[in-house]
Amino acid sequence: MDENETFFRDACAAFNARTLCDETAQYVARGRVYRDLPEDELSLIYVFGMREWDRIGHPRPQFFADAEGEYQVRGIKPPYNEVRAERERLFARAEAALRGMSDEDQDAFVTEIAETYAAEASRPN
Repeated sequence: MDENETFFRDACAAFNARTLCDETAQYVARGRVYRDLPEDELSLIYVFGMREWDRIGHPRPQFFADAEGEYQVRGIKPPYNEVRAERERLFARAEAALRGMSDEDQDAFVTEIAETYAAEASRPN
C-alpha cells in the first residue's frame, strides 16, 4: 500500500470512528431503544441496516446507527462477517469521495479529525 493509499484509509477510518462516537453518545442520550433487545435480534437490525445503508448511500439510516451504538454500549462487536461486502463498498465510496476533494479540503478534513482526536484524548474518561 503506497503513502496516498494509507492516508486515505487512515482518514476514512478516523472519520468513521469519530462518527461512531458521536452517534453512540446521541443514542445513549435518547434512551437506548435497543437496550433490552436480545443479541440475535440486534444482529438482524444491524445486518439489515448495513445493507440498507449500502443500497441508499447517504444518509446512514438512524435505526442502523442506533444498533451500532447499542453494540458499542454493550462492548461487543457487530456481526461484521455478515456484511463484509457492504462494508467494503461503503468504505470504497467514502475513500473515493475523499480522493475527489481538493488538496485544501483534504488538508482541512484531516486537520479537523486530528484536532477532534486530540481534544477527545485529553478529556478525562
